[in-house]
Amino acid sequence: MTRHFMRDTPLYQMEQMMMTPPYFKPRGHSLRRSGFRYQAKDVDCEYCMNYSRRNLCPLYQQSLQFFRTDEHRRRWMHWRTRYHRLSQRNQAALFLLTAYDDIWRRVIWKVEDNGFDFDSVRLAGIQPELYSVYQAAKAISIGSQNITIADLASRELVTDEAFQLIICALLLAKYGNAISNLERKGDS
Repeated sequence: MTRHFMRDTPLYQMEQMMMTPPYFKPRGHSLRRSGFRYQAKDVDCEYCMNYSRRNLCPLYQQSLQFFRTDEHRRRWMHWRTRYHRLSQRNQAALFLLTAYDDIWRRVIWKVEDNGFDFDSVRLAGIQPELYSVYQAAKAISIGSQNITIADLASRELVTDEAFQLIICALLLAKYGNAISNLERKGDS
């Protein structure tokens, strides 16, 4: 004969609970906690919440690079001073469009004092990574929604380098030229 009378009925759990001795702690159902304690020497960077001794920190990066290359810096500075009446949003779009030679060759004659003529730009044969940079520049400049958060999150559409440039352009659109000083402060 079994110990419980209510077996195979909806009241089985209640009977089991009532037959349990007071202050009884079941075995094997608690969380096991590691004895490992974090110390400064264990953590590679200030952003780590979880540390694994086998893996390097996924947030470890080099110093902040605002510009992609020295050519990108030179090109943006030249055209920004040439079109000094551009709004902050258009300067941010100019920042993105001057980053890659292939995009800039298509857009160079479409720049005006008040912005860009995006409708006349021909994008046939452009690389997919560059297309996302172009769409981000267009979205920043005229406020279109041609690029979404899902597009930015896709590694196939937006490379890490392009993502960093887009983030820098968004900061430039929001805060102006003061953002370019961050690169110099990060190096020192």
